[in-house]
Amino acid sequence: MNIRGQNIAFYFFILVLVFLSSPDLNAQTRTTVSDTVQPEDSAAVARNIHVGVAMALTVALPGLGETYLKGHGANWLIGIGGYGLIAGSLILNGAAYENLEMYRESLDPYERDEFYDRAQRQAAISYVCAGGALVIWVAELITTGIKAGKIKKSREKMKISSGINEQTRIPVVGIIINI
Repeated sequence: MNIRGQNIAFYFFILVLVFLSSPDLNAQTRTTVSDTVQPEDSAAVARNIHVGVAMALTVALPGLGETYLKGHGANWLIGIGGYGLIAGSLILNGAAYENLEMYRESLDPYERDEFYDRAQRQAAISYVCAGGALVIWVAELITTGIKAGKIKKSREKMKISSGINEQTRIPVVGIIINI
């Protein structure tokens, strides 16, 4: 592996470590306890889903947006495959370029043919890897957008809230239905 490939592998490793060591993206916000304990709003318990956040997470790492929507799961592993395909494409493209340069410098016709054929194969595989990464990103963007839209739409139809009436100290439950 050449220096360029080692750098790509190093940055990919660092990116994976950052995502694995980051705190849970879906953690609930902490509430402070005052003299009166109030139950959490059911909409807060169900988590407020933002379509833009889900899409941005999917652009950064395919599958991470779906993990954000579900609140759990290992869908973000799909993104590791996407970044692996990009790294493979870059490494193979660099190798194809080196073989093409050796083809240009070689004087032996048999050796030239071998370098040229190897460069062609590496370039073709590089294009397949890049296309595979593109398919992963586009498919994940589409599925995340559809799922986020459905979740947001289903949560807008009905909202249940609860709390304690400050004056009477009686628990109160409210239901809002949009038809």
